[in-house]
Amino acid sequence: MQYLPAKPKKLGNALQLFALALIAILTTACEWVPPPTVEQIFLTPAPESNFGDVNGAVVLSELEGTPTCYTTDGSAPFYDLASCSSGTTQLYTGSIDLNCVAEDVGTAVLRIVNLAFGWPGEPGPNGEIALPTVEYRGANFYLNCGADPDGDADGIPDTEDNCPSVPNGGQEDWNTNGIGDACEDSDSDLVMDDVDNCLTTPNTPQADWDLDGEGDACDDSDSDGVLDDTDNCRSDANPGQEDYDTDGIGNVCEVGGISYYFYNPRTDRCMETVSSSNVDSRACVQNTPANQAFYVVESDSAGSYTILSVVSPNECVDYDVGGVFSSDDIVTNGCNAGNSGMQWVFSDAGVVDQYKMSPRNNSGCLRDGDSEGEIHPETCGSTKADWEIYDRDTHALINPNTL
Repeated sequence: MQYLPAKPKKLGNALQLFALALIAILTTACEWVPPPTVEQIFLTPAPESNFGDVNGAVVLSELEGTPTCYTTDGSAPFYDLASCSSGTTQLYTGSIDLNCVAEDVGTAVLRIVNLAFGWPGEPGPNGEIALPTVEYRGANFYLNCGADPDGDADGIPDTEDNCPSVPNGGQEDWNTNGIGDACEDSDSDLVMDDVDNCLTTPNTPQADWDLDGEGDACDDSDSDGVLDDTDNCRSDANPGQEDYDTDGIGNVCEVGGISYYFYNPRTDRCMETVSSSNVDSRACVQNTPANQAFYVVESDSAGSYTILSVVSPNECVDYDVGGVFSSDDIVTNGCNAGNSGMQWVFSDAGVVDQYKMSPRNNSGCLRDGDSEGEIHPETCGSTKADWEIYDRDTHALINPNTL
């Protein structure tokens, strides 16, 4: 509460008018003196002084012989001439004593001293007598009533501390509800807000896969609208969460790894994606372009793998019985983990680093044809059904069953 502003007020009591009129007449005969200012009244001590003790005394100046009413609780003083007998109003008799009370704690406890006194009005230009006024003045003073207790020793007094039981000198309060982050668990996940990496969503394990300080439960690292804790591909946007083999790894993550090429040493040709719907064998191209490269991913059936085209990563090599072209074609179709024609089994061909490939829905093996552009399943005994599989980047021979 601030002290009262100076605001002249007319006296409304006949007795007051009579008493002060006499003062006004005498004043008119001499020279009228304006009412004293706050600075003129409060000299011992000056306004805003801190006594540095549990008590202090304010002595008024410029009001000698002027009946003055005062309060020390911030309320407006009652003034009725020399009567100051209402509420907390007292009559000034030489000093205003200020004291700490039991509930006061702090080194700067505020005391507001408000005054009310009568003063003659300013005469008119021809000596006309003006009505007296009631003048109000006020000033702030401070007492040292003892330091606030600081139970958590964080430098913030308990009366001001938004978390008095846990040290939090910074007083952080992210939701501005008056409870410090060190004391509040906004999402009820048993992790306090000051260390919770996801303030509004429960995430007790505090998982943060990319270590960016934002928990997976509230972080969308790839900005695809799917939060990291449920995103099956957190580093690449995939709002549809497509997962052809239902292994929990999204297609855009799973097919983005190492790619391979299939070489037939008997025909000296490579398997190649011809179009988005077909695959055959062609002469191998140096440095292995994308149309001769494939991803090999473990399928949902133990021991079998899905072979995906790099140029069309959602298209899988499929033994398409009675399919688009002619019976028993090898084609590329939209990947479907449940399609046994897309589930390939690799077995030793009897030659080191050579393998036969069989679809789960047929006992035959993938075989290069008699001429370029042919590929189909046939009896596994043919050497044209033996394949070598190479890492596209390093050109190292690999064992597909160890992928």
